[in-house]
Amino acid sequence: MKLNKAILILTIGLLIFSSCEMKDNGNKKSLFCGQITNAKEDIAILSGSNSSDTIFLDETQSFCFELNITSGQYMVFSHGREITTFFIEPGDSLFISLDTKEFDETVTYSGIGAEKNNFLAQGFLKAEESNLDYNQLYSLSTDSFVFYVDSIMNSSLESLKQQNFTAEFSKFEEAKLVMENSIHKFNYPSYYEHFTKREKDDLPDD
Repeated sequence: MKLNKAILILTIGLLIFSSCEMKDNGNKKSLFCGQITNAKEDIAILSGSNSSDTIFLDETQSFCFELNITSGQYMVFSHGREITTFFIEPGDSLFISLDTKEFDETVTYSGIGAEKNNFLAQGFLKAEESNLDYNQLYSLSTDSFVFYVDSIMNSSLESLKQQNFTAEFSKFEEAKLVMENSIHKFNYPSYYEHFTKREKDDLPDD
């Protein structure tokens, strides 16, 4: 299982998590606009926990979409076969720019809400560049596996605490990191047996 597949699975989990955690803070308009260089087609798809919208690009390969949301949430922006996840809160006015020839490497945000989303984009890029092979990860011994996934989570949590993000975004990110860590540990016994062809006792409860 390669990392990009794992990120896709996690993204779906984030949308489900968002739908469970959303709190009504009053309806407030937000804007999500952008420009796609070397667009593959004249549409893009914007998906949230409870909605999916088709966005049409104009002649300059730009778009602007108004959202009526009551709380912060993760959303998925897709164009062609590429996707990226962002977080938008009521009152944000977010602008995304990217080049399809180097999609992940060129995703950048500006406007209100940009800082937290550039943080997310850099995190996804670092994950891609790490080229982690999940076959190798789930073949580690129990102690090595737990040490590795806990180190990643703790490092990411510490990095998050050093930022000056909104309380809502920080809460969602912390929950995402803990969820990702739990998923790794839940999968470990069965994946270890699959990849190593050896039996493995379940991990002890944390």
